[in-house]
Amino acid sequence: MEGKNLYYRSTREDKKRVLSAEAIIKGIADDGGLFVPESIPRVDKDIYKSKSTDYKELAFFDNERIFN
Repeated sequence: MEGKNLYYRSTREDKKRVLSAEAIIKGIADDGGLFVPESIPRVDKDIYKSKSTDYKELAFFDNERIFN
């Protein structure tokens, strides 16, 4: 998923795609449904095993993938 935008669709009607930022700002889709991601980014589990990676780095890594 790296380098790609994460799109969301409504749980009621999936015709319109929106980016993460718009889904967060709107909160609820125009049709009253909830926003769900079209796909869930794969997680590289090795990054979580590294003892040198602290919480802030992990949070940044995850947020960067989701809100790119």
